[in-house]
Amino acid sequence: YPGGWAVAGQPIRWHSVHIPGSLQAVNQGNLLFGILHEIGHVFDVGTWTWAWEHSANFKMVYVADTLGGLGDNLSGEALRAMYRKNAGATAGDEPLAWRPINGDDMTHKFLLLVDDIGWEPYRLAYRETLTLPPSLAIHPMREHEVVVALHLHLLGKHAGEDLRERFVRWGFPVIRPDPYDAGLGAEAFVDAVREPTALFGKLRL
Repeated sequence: YPGGWAVAGQPIRWHSVHIPGSLQAVNQGNLLFGILHEIGHVFDVGTWTWAWEHSANFKMVYVADTLGGLGDNLSGEALRAMYRKNAGATAGDEPLAWRPINGDDMTHKFLLLVDDIGWEPYRLAYRETLTLPPSLAIHPMREHEVVVALHLHLLGKHAGEDLRERFVRWGFPVIRPDPYDAGLGAEAFVDAVREPTALFGKLRL
């Protein structure tokens, strides 16, 4: 027993009692949410991954959209419907109760943004995080607000628009200095956010 139905890693550890029936489902064309989720963790990347379970699920939707579905109930449309349902009272434009952990309500919000700006800004922002210098030394678990601020900064840069107002409306913490500068480099942006004068919490626009 690896500690769960399956546990992320290279290789993924899979509880043996579930393997025969699961492989039969795969052979019938139904890929498994749990295994795809654990594969998503293999691609967790440093400062980009500030909410691990959300990140793994979010990447699964990207794969489903790109491949045109992953079997029964794993199309991009079906996954969006599931996260919207799980978001409950916070679905749509309703604000969520921010907490620096994972939740289907958070995944639902980011999928709403995907439906607006597409996957390309996410792909470019994700790739850019791979080039960030180690000197930034952001710790996702201790500096949640800094990571979220950088996340929105890079998304806005590659989407060509300021995304803060939307995330304020959705209940996410937004950091200033003002005005938002999509041309600011990541190092300079993080330095500005860490200044004592930076305001944490909901930004009033």
